[in-house]
Amino acid sequence: MPRVRSDADVLNASLAATWEIAASGGSASVAELAHAAGISIRTFHRMFPRKEDCLRPALADARRVLIATFVADRGPGAWVRAFGVAAGGAFAERTRRLLPVIADDPQMAAVWDHELTLGRTDIAEALRERGDEVDPSRALTHATVLLALTHLALADAASGGIDPVAALERRLREAGEMVFDHLPPLTTKESS
Repeated sequence: MPRVRSDADVLNASLAATWEIAASGGSASVAELAHAAGISIRTFHRMFPRKEDCLRPALADARRVLIATFVADRGPGAWVRAFGVAAGGAFAERTRRLLPVIADDPQMAAVWDHELTLGRTDIAEALRERGDEVDPSRALTHATVLLALTHLALADAASGGIDPVAALERRLREAGEMVFDHLPPLTTKESS
């Protein structure tokens, strides 16, 4: 009988396989991904029915970290700091290398698009939880704009080889008055 894998086992396998995908420029075989994850090919297929499915837990974990950090950080610049925790620092190189691979592979791009959709909903809920926006429709719209700028920053980081956090800071700065004068602040409102 196959051993039941914990969520941590699946996440660790996903992180290892995702790094291998990034490091190989997308050319890694399932056998190479399984080896990088320290599991058999059979176990890999049990965990991830399709090669691109190995991205899901890693991307979901990055999204979870991003949202949890954003909700917990009530100061100015909270989104940038949360993004730095999720996609910068130790993850910056993998982030830069993974995005072009995802863009060039339709199946991986579909996984990415699904995660973006979930991210938009999560960001909207986070904006509401933080008190930045209480109207659900407006929160979703604001989340869409914020996610679009974040996605552009990721593309900038991947194509320009720059730090994802620096790319996001630049995108937010450039959007400046054009967009953010019409959005709620990404900090908590001070009580009067």
